[in-house]
Amino acid sequence: MKPVTNNVALVLSFFICLSSVNSNRLLDNNIINEICADVTYKDICLESFRNENTTNDLKGKSDRVVAAVKITSNNGTEIAIHIEKSLDQSKGLKPESKTAFEACEANYDTALKKLEDTLESMENEEYEKMKEDVSSAIDDANDCDKGQHGDPVLSEKTKLFCKLCENAIDIMSKYLN
Repeated sequence: MKPVTNNVALVLSFFICLSSVNSNRLLDNNIINEICADVTYKDICLESFRNENTTNDLKGKSDRVVAAVKITSNNGTEIAIHIEKSLDQSKGLKPESKTAFEACEANYDTALKKLEDTLESMENEEYEKMKEDVSSAIDDANDCDKGQHGDPVLSEKTKLFCKLCENAIDIMSKYLN
């Protein structure tokens, strides 16, 4: 009889753990849905927060803002890496494209610095400055995209970055005003 009792206990333990995981996932989705409810690009917001797995760190309002800025910054860093790789392979680029990529590299360096400044401004409760810094990051990214880099992948990445920035501003407005 003992093996049967052990098996029943094992099966019950498994179902309890499974239901706990599902309820945590539901709680995580509720938090993410709340964060993304009023942003301009809701689908992008939902996807980016779900992909980041940051829900354990989203209990407070400021945590949610920090997460939005970090998601945006991580995306900007990926773009900077893409630009760097393009420059490393610049032998096949036209001189004007290489110059445009170099300008984009500077633009994204500045944009990422502005996002860092955003987090510093948050510590000082300078909420309007935070929004200005993220808006400036959008401008820097758009300046890159105005260049003649000729890279459609970079253009798409820049559009996504700008949308993440807009969402971060929306989340700041929701939680910091």
